[in-house]
Amino acid sequence: MGFGERLKEARIEKGLSQTELGKLAGVHYTQIGRYENKG
Repeated sequence: MGFGERLKEARIEKGLSQTELGKLAGVHYTQIGRYENKG
């Protein structure tokens, strides 16, 4: 399991959207999507 898969799994377990996680992490939500799909 790669970084992107682990990130997405953890985000979903916490009930967060990509937008919400992006705000918490200080990055744009599109970057979260890139991490999840290419990470």
